[in-house]
Amino acid sequence: MNNKVILFALSIKGAMGQYIHCLMTNLSKKCDISLYCPDHYEFKNEPYKINLFRTGHNKITAGISLLNINRALCLANKIISEKPNIVHIFSGEGYPWAIIVSYLLMKSNVPFLITIHDPNPHYRDFLGGINNWLRIFSIKKASLIHVHSKNAKTLMEKKGIPASKIKIIPHGIFKEIFEKYLNQAEIMDNNKLKKDGILFFGRIERYKGLDIYLKAAQILGDKFTYIIAGPGNFSKKEKRLLKKLARERCKIINRYLENYEIPGLFKRSLVTVLPYRDASQSSIPFISAMLGVPTVASAVGGFLEDIPEVNGILVKPNDPYALANGILKAINKKPTYPVEREFKYLAPKFMELYNEAENIVQINHRN
Repeated sequence: MNNKVILFALSIKGAMGQYIHCLMTNLSKKCDISLYCPDHYEFKNEPYKINLFRTGHNKITAGISLLNINRALCLANKIISEKPNIVHIFSGEGYPWAIIVSYLLMKSNVPFLITIHDPNPHYRDFLGGINNWLRIFSIKKASLIHVHSKNAKTLMEKKGIPASKIKIIPHGIFKEIFEKYLNQAEIMDNNKLKKDGILFFGRIERYKGLDIYLKAAQILGDKFTYIIAGPGNFSKKEKRLLKKLARERCKIINRYLENYEIPGLFKRSLVTVLPYRDASQSSIPFISAMLGVPTVASAVGGFLEDIPEVNGILVKPNDPYALANGILKAINKKPTYPVEREFKYLAPKFMELYNEAENIVQINHRN
C-alpha cells in the first residue's frame, strides 16, 4: 500500500462519526490512511491509525478553540510533514482550521479533496449558513469535490463549481456499526415486542419537520405508538402538538442513543418517517432498510434518489395528510437492501477519486 492518505474531519458527532468509522475501516484495507479528528471521536479504539487533537465538546468551547490560529498552523504542518499523497477534508470545511489547512496544503502542492455533505444550509440553520459562506475558499482550491447525489452536484454547479470538478459517490450503509447488534434485535422481535411504532429518528432540528410528523400523528390517531428518538430541543410549536397526542401513544427518547439501542428501536417500528423540509442525504433510510423497516420521506433533495433505492415512499413536502397517507401505504411494504451501498463496495470508488485528485495536482504542477 504505497498511497498515503489523510482524512481530516472536524465534525464527528453522531452519524458523521459513524460514516467516518465505516469509511476508515474499509479504506484502511486498501491504503495507508490516517484519521485526524477531535479527541471526542466515538471510535478512537479502532485498529486504523488515528491522530486526535483537542477542540471542545460543545459548540461554544469548540468555536473558541477553532479560532486559535497557532494550533491550526501546528496541525496543518503536522499533516504536511507526513507527506501524504492526498488529504481528504471530510467535514467542517468552512471552519477556520479547515481553511488554514486548505491554504497550507495548496501552498505545499499537496492534493486535497473535500466532501460536501450539505450544498446549501438547512432551514433555519444559522451555523450551517456561516459554514456555507466561509468554505468558499476551501472549495475553490480543492482538486475535487465529492457529493452524494446528482441533486447535490446540480446545486454545487449553480454555485459556479465546474461540473468536471464534482464527483458523486453515494451515501453508504453503516453495516459495520450495527451488524453486531442484530442478534439482540432479533431476540426482542422473537419475544413478541409490540410492533406498532411510527419512528422519527435522529437529531431534532427545524428542517427535519417534526411538527409535520406530529400533525400526521393526529390524523392517524391512537392505533400507533409515535416514537421520537434523538437529541435536541423541541420548539414551542412542537411542544403544543405533543400535548394534543395521548401520552400513552408517545414514546420520547430525547438524547443521543447508543449504537446497541438502535436496532431494537427500529425492530419495534412499522415505518420510519423523514418529513424533512429540505434534505441532502441521510443514513437513516439505509439503517431502516437493513433492519427491515420501510421508509416514508419528503420528496426533496437527495431523498429523490435515495428513497427509491430502498423501495420507500416519497410524499409531498410540508403536507401532514400526504405523510399520514404515505405511512398507511408503507405498512407491510418490504424495503430493498441496496448491498452495493456497503462501504466495502464504495471504498474502491474513493480510491479512484484520490488517484484522480493526485493526478490533477501533478499535471498542474508540471504546467
